[in-house]
Amino acid sequence: MKVNIYSKGECLIYESLNIQTIINYNCISSIIIYYIDDSIYKNRVDLYLESPVEYKLIKKSLLNRIVYFFFLNVRRDRLHVEIDDDAKNLKLLFKELEENLRLINSDINFDQSILWETFDSGFNFQKIKLLYSKNKKSLQEILDNHNRIIYQ
Repeated sequence: MKVNIYSKGECLIYESLNIQTIINYNCISSIIIYYIDDSIYKNRVDLYLESPVEYKLIKKSLLNRIVYFFFLNVRRDRLHVEIDDDAKNLKLLFKELEENLRLINSDINFDQSILWETFDSGFNFQKIKLLYSKNKKSLQEILDNHNRIIYQ
């Protein structure tokens, strides 16, 4: 699938399926990456935001409008963006993020993601890494704050 990832001003632009996702860098509170067993793509990136993400339709054909309608109904939480993609596109995403944010972990080895392990606040997290925390929160605090439960 054709994906465009670039920065424009203070924003990260992620274009896929003729939908443009616009995320202000100043509004990103944390970024987490996961290894996922039951997905086409083996990795997912979660971006937690302080102000809503903006979605725009790039090409306004009838089919694209229908896809956009369903996309907006699935993506109701505008303060949380999930990006499932292949390693090549995620590396491009991390390159843009690294140029505009101070990432905690920038050397991500996707081939070893099944073996990722994070020790944080007395917990051992498998297949997950914290990439960025604006307020220097721990992985456990971020997961608790966003009501995410990671089963070990």
